[in-house]
Amino acid sequence: MTVQLRKQNRRVLFWVGGLAVVGIMVSAAFIWQRQQQSASFLSGQQTAIVERQDLAAEILAGGVVQAERSTNLSPEGSGKIAALFIQEGDRVTQGQIIARMVNRRHRHHTRNALRAQSTDGTRSVH
Repeated sequence: MTVQLRKQNRRVLFWVGGLAVVGIMVSAAFIWQRQQQSASFLSGQQTAIVERQDLAAEILAGGVVQAERSTNLSPEGSGKIAALFIQEGDRVTQGQIIARMVNRRHRHHTRNALRAQSTDGTRSVH
């Protein structure tokens, strides 16, 4: 019986040793593969000396811009705008001239009044 136990112990020891060798080989292959992947990843990398500098970045964003305050203009008379002295977004001050309007009706009344005066001989119009 002791001979049989020794043979069984040898078989168990053989299998345990064989499994240990296979485990070590699989682990070594896994570690080697990981090192190769790391080396290939790092080969495409570049290194540089770190320096303090300003960061130049461009930020793109979408959205809606709303004015803090807006004002509607209501001229006393009607007419077309002949000249505009400001642009959208400009700041204006009270009393600042922002546009010149052409009022045909006003121009027509002014000419008629001047003609009426010229027929009286008080003023001549060309």
